[in-house]
Amino acid sequence: MLDLARETLGTQYDDLVGVASGATGNPAILVYSTRMAPTDRPDIGYAMIFPSATILKVIAVQIVGLLMLGGG
Repeated sequence: MLDLARETLGTQYDDLVGVASGATGNPAILVYSTRMAPTDRPDIGYAMIFPSATILKVIAVQIVGLLMLGGG
């Protein structure tokens, strides 16, 4: 999956693994990726995506909760 994104978007692998770990909110993926690619780029990708992904997850839970209660 990351290889396909790398080829179509032209983004470096270091950036993609940082973004993937930030989108999932999983710091274990970030640690693994920084060991694979000894640059700061995975950390930067994680730091860019993690806050917005967290906000989107909170909003999604609120929407699902409203829909489950029939208030949507």
